[in-house]
Amino acid sequence: MKSFLFFLLIVINYAYLNSQTSSCSSQRYISKLFNNVNKTPQILFARADPYGVNTQPQDLYLDFYEPSGDTLARRPLIIYAFGGAFLIGNKNQPPIPRYCEEMARRGYAVAAIDYRIGFNVASTESAVRAVYRAAQDLRAAVRFFCQRVSQYRIDTSSIILTGSSAGCFAGLHSTYFEESQRPAETYGTPLENTDLGCFDCSGNNDYGNRIPRIAALVNHWGALLDTLLIEKQTDEDCPVISFHGTDDLAVPYIYGNPFSYPVFPNVHGSLNIHKRLTNLGIPNRLFPLVGEGHEPWLTKPELVDTITHHTASFLFREVLRPKAQKINGRNSACKGEQIMLEANYFPSSLYCWSASSKAKIISINSNRIVVECLDTGLIQITLVEKNYLDATSEPVSHTIKVLNPPTAGFTVQADNKLKVSLQNTASGYQQITWDMGNGQLINGLINQYTYASPGVYTIVQTVYNDGCSAKFSRTVTVDTCPVALFSYRISGDTLFLFADKGNSTNFEWDVSGTRLTGQNVSLIIFNNGVIPVKLTVANALGCTASSIQFINKVSSVEKIQLLKNAIKLFPNPFVDHFIISNTHDDSHFKIFNLMGNVVFESKLLPGENKIILPNLPCAPYWLVCFDRHGNHSSFQLNKQCFP
Repeated sequence: MKSFLFFLLIVINYAYLNSQTSSCSSQRYISKLFNNVNKTPQILFARADPYGVNTQPQDLYLDFYEPSGDTLARRPLIIYAFGGAFLIGNKNQPPIPRYCEEMARRGYAVAAIDYRIGFNVASTESAVRAVYRAAQDLRAAVRFFCQRVSQYRIDTSSIILTGSSAGCFAGLHSTYFEESQRPAETYGTPLENTDLGCFDCSGNNDYGNRIPRIAALVNHWGALLDTLLIEKQTDEDCPVISFHGTDDLAVPYIYGNPFSYPVFPNVHGSLNIHKRLTNLGIPNRLFPLVGEGHEPWLTKPELVDTITHHTASFLFREVLRPKAQKINGRNSACKGEQIMLEANYFPSSLYCWSASSKAKIISINSNRIVVECLDTGLIQITLVEKNYLDATSEPVSHTIKVLNPPTAGFTVQADNKLKVSLQNTASGYQQITWDMGNGQLINGLINQYTYASPGVYTIVQTVYNDGCSAKFSRTVTVDTCPVALFSYRISGDTLFLFADKGNSTNFEWDVSGTRLTGQNVSLIIFNNGVIPVKLTVANALGCTASSIQFINKVSSVEKIQLLKNAIKLFPNPFVDHFIISNTHDDSHFKIFNLMGNVVFESKLLPGENKIILPNLPCAPYWLVCFDRHGNHSSFQLNKQCFP
């Protein structure tokens, strides 16, 4: 049962990890995913003063198209303004319903709107005012939807303006006019003395009398009074796609009067608009319909499919889809290593990761992925991002070169002069560094290193190849040979011995054959006389040193001095013999080497005592005389050799 549950967990985890890519495979906005479209007609969105003598405000309506069964919370909105030279037309004229349905089936929300028409065909000023009124009404429709985002499930950052002919005049001027560039004619003319008001002062007061940045323009054979109105600034740098017949006699493809009628002001057609946008670096595309006239899709309905296809592709690429991200992370790794990669994080996006066969996905956490590099070679990590509009990014890949890791290793040996010898045993590396444990880093191979002071140091070796590294460490103790120094104090019958710490770690004492350990020791000595004390010290490396002192323990200073005065020693240094002159009875002497060992002893007679020692090695010695009471006196004796 347990094995079955474990297997089930593996299957579920695998399915989750590998379902990430398939969940980002949306074709919304490109393909016609929805079979049916819901149309809500005649929605009142604005009320404005019409052209002419009619003083009653004109109600403006829109028809709203949306994909049937769509559940997306926020959708891009296309607003379509009809054509008709600002004199005729309506939102249901061909091919507007078909166009709106075509785009709605791709996943867009679409609105076909009314706007005020009519002007004095004999007056250039009246024609300018007609364009301005239409732009005002178009902006009122934008504000209407922005005020009702939840009701119509609109994304205010993805509003796209389009139309046909005059409707695109309105869209272009609505986007590129600024309030400071408002034509003088809009303030009133001798024949039309009504001030049309500011751009967002007509129709309704929705959305605080403002509109957001327009996401894109789809221009069907429209034109602009002056291409210099297009500027490289945030609210005017939206992408533009234009369709225009090269033989259009109503709206010039390049430049001229609409309908070749001089009363109408000269305008710049799609070619000049395309050139201006390109010079400013604003994304755009122009589709010249070679040999075609004005509104060619009225006589060639098949052009609707062509135009909507290119429009959908352009809007998806330039407006809706997330911009292809860069995957951040390492470009090389070791076989068996786990590494993390990440992309920029957007809370409303879904991140779909996949990995090639030499990588195993360990975990996915939104914009981050952890993979294990299973084998050497190249592995590909691919990311597709789906944003809140259900639009998917282009797949972006990140290549990782996987290598076999190097092997780190070395041996180390210290001497007693602060120097260490290193034997490198690492393999499969291209670079090597050493951390000597004292703050110094060294690049490259080293065989020896000398420290400035004794201590315990951890040496860390790191080796690298193109994408891998390995570490190895050893601890070494370095020191110099110690020095055996000590002092003493006698209190009554207690002898206290104090060794200097230095760099010693072990202390061994030999007090007349009694062995003690420790830096500071004490012992009780009942007899008076000369006490040889030998100290042997060792450091952590085992290097040793010794020293000896002869300590006099006497009853009183006066007795020691009397004994010392009774003894005369000559010659000193001596070659093979010396004489001890003794005026004291019942005494004896001992000769100690510097290691504390007795090398000769004898009784002392009153008078001169000749001591012959030809075989005694040449060195310094201590001669200690004792009386019958245990009092003693010491002399330094030197045996000298001559060539």
